Amino acid sequence: MSGHGIRDVYILILQGNRFAALDALEEAVDEGFANSMSFNGWTMVDDPILDAIRDEPRFAEIERKLNERINTMRESYETARDANDWQPLLAKAGST
Repeated sequence: MSGHGIRDVYILILQGNRFAALDALEEAVDEGFANSMSFNGWTMVDDPILDAIRDEPRFAEIERKLNERINTMRESYETARDANDWQPLLAKAGST
């Protein structure tokens, strides 16, 4: 639904293929997945389907990478807001 493979992760988890699910989750995060709020209302932290792989060390690393990206986006937003200069963010989005 979001175009970033989280449904593939769910399917692999339900099939019991934890390692392939982790591969798919990492790929989804690398492609821009942040959460599944848009279609099921869960953040990555709250997603009960992901509980099946949450204890894997790779999951923690994927989550760390995602949180790092979110923090960078938050900092960029706050910088633009504080300076009242949205042009750098608009340029990144291709909307100058």
